[in-house]
Amino acid sequence: MKTMRQRYWLWIALGCLLGNSHTVMAQAPSIRFNQTWLTISQNECLNRGRQGLANIQYTLTNQGNWWMAASNQNEQGLIGISCITKGAQTQAYVTVTGQNDKRCTDLVNYLIGFISAQTAPPTSAVVRAAKTSFAANEEIVIEFGGFPGNQTDWIALCPAGAPANQATQSNYLKGYRQGSLKFSPLPAGSYEVRGYFNWQTGGYDIKARSGFTVAGAANPQGKAVDWGTTAGNLNLQGVGARALCTCPAGGSLGRVWGTDVYTHDSSICTAAVHSGLITKENGGTVAIEIIAGMTSYAGTNRYGVQSNNYGNWGTSFRFVR
Repeated sequence: MKTMRQRYWLWIALGCLLGNSHTVMAQAPSIRFNQTWLTISQNECLNRGRQGLANIQYTLTNQGNWWMAASNQNEQGLIGISCITKGAQTQAYVTVTGQNDKRCTDLVNYLIGFISAQTAPPTSAVVRAAKTSFAANEEIVIEFGGFPGNQTDWIALCPAGAPANQATQSNYLKGYRQGSLKFSPLPAGSYEVRGYFNWQTGGYDIKARSGFTVAGAANPQGKAVDWGTTAGNLNLQGVGARALCTCPAGGSLGRVWGTDVYTHDSSICTAAVHSGLITKENGGTVAIEIIAGMTSYAGTNRYGVQSNNYGNWGTSFRFVR
């Protein structure tokens, strides 16, 4: 653990190694420093320091495992922040050099206050799509607000009803509390945008969510299938894709997993019998829709068909009636 005098000279020496700092030092700058003890982790202390520097338009010029340095060419200023953990506490230490005593004091006070004042993340986060429906080839614009400002707060897009740990696309917010993000176009279907705090500490605890759709029509033409054809064999593109399937009469039952919602490698015609939509003697036409995978599928015995249990599977289908 370094003393205050050692830290002071550490930041002066560090300043001499940074771009534009020779000019700062040559003009006999003001130097101000302060410290505080916090009951947060070293990483959280550093994250808050980075956000505080960004808020005052200082650019990181160098950093290590426990410290960072930043400069502002317009102010000819240099700031150093260190975070060193001892036991259950972390010491945040801020040093500012510049051309104006008051400005240096204000910056030190602001950064110490910013690093120490942030508490538990708020629960008022909001995420929503910029509009309720997008075209299949259109970028997805997401608006957000009320986030706590962690570098690793994040937003994910996923099929509607997907598990909390499943994401089609995701992006970190990089310390921003509000704003908008653009995501790549998605296939036709129903989706959710979800907001999460502070990965990995926050895990998959969803803090905010809302729904939107991507437009796309059902396949207007029926597909001739046999009793061994699965939804996976049809090569339908993405969640929400649909197809009409005509099952021939006099079929032989295949294997299915699930009830009402089936794994996409299940026999379409056999699942249709299991759902009570057709019989194997007469066959018939049914409409299917691709939906998100599930963490488990329950087997049941219905209409003479025994479906099987299964665990997590990536893609499902259901019948559209």
